[in-house]
Amino acid sequence: MLKIRTTSIDLSKSVLPEFLRLPTVLQGTDGVLRDKKIVLTRGQEQPSKQIESLLNEGAEVILFPAISLSEITIPANEKEKILNGFYSYIIFTSVPAVKYFFGQFSKNEIAYLETDTRFISIGIKTTESLQQYIKNIFYTNSGTTSADLLNNLHKILMSGDTVLLPCSSIAKTEILTGLTRDGIEAKQLFIYNTNLPDEQVSTPAVKYVKQNEIDCYIFTSPSAFNNFLQLMKIDDPSLYFDGKEVAAIGKTTQAAITKAGVRVNIVPKSPSIEEIAKEIINYYGLIKK
Repeated sequence: MLKIRTTSIDLSKSVLPEFLRLPTVLQGTDGVLRDKKIVLTRGQEQPSKQIESLLNEGAEVILFPAISLSEITIPANEKEKILNGFYSYIIFTSVPAVKYFFGQFSKNEIAYLETDTRFISIGIKTTESLQQYIKNIFYTNSGTTSADLLNNLHKILMSGDTVLLPCSSIAKTEILTGLTRDGIEAKQLFIYNTNLPDEQVSTPAVKYVKQNEIDCYIFTSPSAFNNFLQLMKIDDPSLYFDGKEVAAIGKTTQAAITKAGVRVNIVPKSPSIEEIAKEIINYYGLIKK
């Protein structure tokens, strides 16, 4: 049975979604996360039901807005190439890429796109997002990293194929490099910027984290980790996170955190908030045994 405990956390509505405003904390009488404070770094579009399992196990989840995304307009000449079927394949590697790409096309244009272009996605969440716009996805990658995707793409793509990679302006180039090396004409299309959130959005969360003892930090991307360091004004990450539990949503995020000298304790097999929540519950459950 769950006890509902309200708190006096004064975070603005822009930080907390409706799901977490009242009550802020669900305290389980026998939950393995009872009294644990967990920081979840995200964009301004926050999760709700995804973290319910953490709350049901007694955790206090602090939603920390570490990323703000903004659209980059697709140049007219590039949009014309896309609509004219210049690209044989369009590959999506993130949910924001799907959102900001299709947000610049009408329903009729999207329907027309499907007649000449094949769509590929990586990851469960990206695929689910893509399915909102496209009826038939040519290929869904079963792996979770760029290396996994490249290994599988080698079985599909051929020299001379044209590929478009809608992505963030700070996206890495592993996939682009791997494809062009095999004679495939590939191009990155920057369709959104990854920025720090506005001060009025981040300040309440920053203040709360500084004033409380945090047990576990969840990082959902390299950008979320780097922005967290900047927002919290952390000069020595290894010292700041010493003695804390750190969870990374996937291997790429884990590598970025480790590079900063911080030990990562928890990484789910599948990169999603739901899976990382399960891993955190299992991790603390083993500690208590």
